Amino acid sequence: MVAVEPSHDDADKSAAGEAKKPPPPTLTLKKKNPWLIDPRTRRGGKFMGYLDLTTTLALIFTASVTPFEVAYLPAPEVWYDALFLVNRIVDAVFIFDMAIAFMLMAEIKKEEHGTFRVIWLEEPGPIAMNYLRSWFLVDLISILVSGVDIISVTGGGALPALKVLRTIRAARLIKMVRLIRANRIIKRWETSVEINYNYISIGASIALLVMMGHWMSCIWVLQARLGDVETSWLGDDKYCISDDPENRCSNIDPWAIYAASLYWAFATITSIGYGDISASPYNPGEQGVGTLLMLMSALFWGYIIATFCGVISNMDPATTNFRNQMDQLNHFMRLNSFPSEMRVRLRQYFHHNFHLMRDEEHKSLVKRLSPQLQREVVQTAYSNWLLKVPFLEGASKAMICEFAWYLEPRLYAPREVVPPGPLYIIHRGLATCGNQILTLGQCWGDDLVLELLPGGRKVAAALRRYKPAFAVHFLEAFKIESDFCLETINHYKGERKRIRKRAVGLALTRAVIAAAKEHRRELAAAKAGNKAWKKVRQAAMQVGVVSNLWGDSKMSEEEIGSAVRLSASTRADTGGSQAAVAQLQQDMTALTHKVDTMLRLMTQQSHPHKQQASSDISEVQAIEI
Repeated sequence: MVAVEPSHDDADKSAAGEAKKPPPPTLTLKKKNPWLIDPRTRRGGKFMGYLDLTTTLALIFTASVTPFEVAYLPAPEVWYDALFLVNRIVDAVFIFDMAIAFMLMAEIKKEEHGTFRVIWLEEPGPIAMNYLRSWFLVDLISILVSGVDIISVTGGGALPALKVLRTIRAARLIKMVRLIRANRIIKRWETSVEINYNYISIGASIALLVMMGHWMSCIWVLQARLGDVETSWLGDDKYCISDDPENRCSNIDPWAIYAASLYWAFATITSIGYGDISASPYNPGEQGVGTLLMLMSALFWGYIIATFCGVISNMDPATTNFRNQMDQLNHFMRLNSFPSEMRVRLRQYFHHNFHLMRDEEHKSLVKRLSPQLQREVVQTAYSNWLLKVPFLEGASKAMICEFAWYLEPRLYAPREVVPPGPLYIIHRGLATCGNQILTLGQCWGDDLVLELLPGGRKVAAALRRYKPAFAVHFLEAFKIESDFCLETINHYKGERKRIRKRAVGLALTRAVIAAAKEHRRELAAAKAGNKAWKKVRQAAMQVGVVSNLWGDSKMSEEEIGSAVRLSASTRADTGGSQAAVAQLQQDMTALTHKVDTMLRLMTQQSHPHKQQASSDISEVQAIEI
């Protein structure tokens, strides 16, 4: 071969190409702003957990105390009023929450090519703009309305008595719009703690029912006190009678009025409506408010009832599906006139099959996860069962996970035959296989690894124990087909080497046991052949005795000798096998039949040596050959 050197032009071109080639890109990690809070990290999640708890307590205070304060209590006159100070602490919590919102990494959905992609905002500018466009205005208004309390304290003693200020104080109810943001806290809790959504729905419905009654009672009193109290239901039902024209309810305990209005609220919500407390006559404003509250309470009560019905019907979907299947089964059996005994067996089977239905639902749930999460979940759920298989002890997590995918739950009725071949692991119940009783966690069919040895299926066919198992009672077992097992083992070369070593040990054990059993069978066959040989010789001697005593011999000595020699040669040729034993038994039967025939003829003909023949035969039978 001749080597061709590159020309100078080619060298120049290659050098120019290398010179124009851009340098490889370098990967640089952007350092995160230390002031930003990432709720995905352990530190950020812990901080947000404490903040959510504090904010939740502030929201509960706002939802319960603020409406009661506005409707029933007078405005604070001094700054050291206890309720005034608690309100300022709540305002401080909300202001701190607003400040944190400018530093909290947010998760948003971004539309790209007709689909939505979830991204995290990790820069201060986009985080601030996202908050300003979403919840900032709501949070700001809920804090600014607190200035009404500050005005009442700083405005002097006469200012709180003005009806205009009382109307302005009602604006503090705008703080309750912050309750909308409680959904954000609940969403974070959903991923942090285990939540049963049925119980959450029931608890939320009860809480909303209580809150609705509380708010309606506050609105019912507030609308009366914003107008003319004397012509409202408070004056008409004699709850507010006083000489003070500005506050005619000054001589009545606020809790007494709250009890009356709460009684009216729940009577209205539950559609009972006793009518002892109602809108005063000739007061269209109050009647309009009452009508609106009745309409809202009717819709809310319908929602509560529908929620309870939906939760109860979906409390346990697996049980609901099971009952539907039982109804279908009963209809099917009744339509086809099944016998009573068979109906009972089918119902029992379906009742024990309930666990398998749950397993199928769990598997459909796992299929919705990502591949990595699927492996982790399957390994956590089924690894304890698979590690009970001898050849999987010490196996890798990846191999255990792949085996878990092939697990098939099966249910077998009492006394049903479980076909041999696959690998079985008992989940519930009892089974018998050979002379063994198998219980929870035990397996059979694990000798399928013998097919990994040289010779494959031929070796396995000679050494595997293809014995069917029987279900003692209803038997639940995990089943894996042998082909899937072998395919998975061959996929992991390191594990395959370890399992083959175990298979070699198992094959040697089975081979030794098989050889010992074969030797035992040969000894038993030889022993049976010796017994048959002795009986043939005894029968031959009996024929000889009868023939000698009977002058007219029906069987010559040569015939007797040839029969005996034939039996001896058969025994020698076959070495005491089953064929030799059968041949000897056949010869013995023929000779014995011949003796019986001779004795019967001697009896019929009154032969003089008949008694002697019987006696000689008894002596021959007693001889140990």
